[in-house]
Amino acid sequence: MKNPSRDTDGAEMDRRDRAATKQQQQQQQQEETESWWRDLKINLAYAPMTLHYSLANGLLNDSTVALCGVLASYWGLKGAWQRTATASVE
Repeated sequence: MKNPSRDTDGAEMDRRDRAATKQQQQQQQQEETESWWRDLKINLAYAPMTLHYSLANGLLNDSTVALCGVLASYWGLKGAWQRTATASVE
């Protein structure tokens, strides 16, 4: 004969497991979205520099090249720092 309280406990554990899995999937999706946007910003910062250095006479002045490099470096470093902080917590 089945124990009804055992079935209830099992169902409750299944619900908690599904909720935890859903939360992990949402967190992973959020991390992937943030990573995608960060990579897009970095690539957009490098794009003018790529055009500049592919032309014989250049396209941008030195200050604009420097600004693009600083922005790309900032977003790259920020992402690396966040990944390091996340890895140390886990």
